[in-house]
Amino acid sequence: MRRSFAIILLIVIAAITARSESFWVKKDWREWSKGDCNKMLQDSPWAKKWSKSVVILGAASAGRSGAAREGAGGENHPEVDYAIMIQSAPPIREAEARRMQIEQKYDRMDEQHKKDLEARAEQLLAPTFDDFILVHVEYSSNVQTFERQLARHFQGIPEGSIPLGIYMITQSGDHIGPSKWVSPRTGEDEFEMYIPRTVKGEPVIKPTDKKFSIQFRAPAVGSQAVGNPGNVRNTNVATMGNELVLVEFKLDAMVWNGKVTY
Repeated sequence: MRRSFAIILLIVIAAITARSESFWVKKDWREWSKGDCNKMLQDSPWAKKWSKSVVILGAASAGRSGAAREGAGGENHPEVDYAIMIQSAPPIREAEARRMQIEQKYDRMDEQHKKDLEARAEQLLAPTFDDFILVHVEYSSNVQTFERQLARHFQGIPEGSIPLGIYMITQSGDHIGPSKWVSPRTGEDEFEMYIPRTVKGEPVIKPTDKKFSIQFRAPAVGSQAVGNPGNVRNTNVATMGNELVLVEFKLDAMVWNGKVTY
């Protein structure tokens, strides 16, 4: 009787463990679904989302209609979002490679086109990032004016310079600035920071560390934006001030192929 109970208990434990295993443990990246890729890139141990939203309290006031009632872009609930990804981590790049396959319908391609796409995926996966941690940030808003203002701000930062307030904050409280910061002028709403893995010969993340954080400044948008480049003058349009974006990554969750990776 005891033996039967023990066997049943082991089966239950095994079933619970199997269900709790994340998809990147259970499946090869080539088998990931579109949903898996989105999960990895938006809400995983290697990817976090930071959002700020406001409500236009006067949106339903009598006598206001159209854009005046609904605010910039026709939104009653303006929001600004930042997706922060540790792109030097292999699972993030695997998700990007698989998403590329799905979007270009890899499974329906002939062999030559499959080989071409596989070569592009290999280029994405090949770098080892031994010297720095690559942090990739994508920004967006449900208000077109805000989105343009964000792009003007980040893409307007001179090439070769590093904005103030950008750091990796270690568990011990050290603020490690990037050795390089890049915001492409090609239309993508994104930027990247390159955090050195070692400083003065010592690793910035110690083997005993449990966490680290990424910090940067989000610019004001709306009528508070510097110079008001979006020409926002409607008093019913919500505005958002300069914000400190701070997201935390837990190292014990960032396990890929049996080891912590970032």
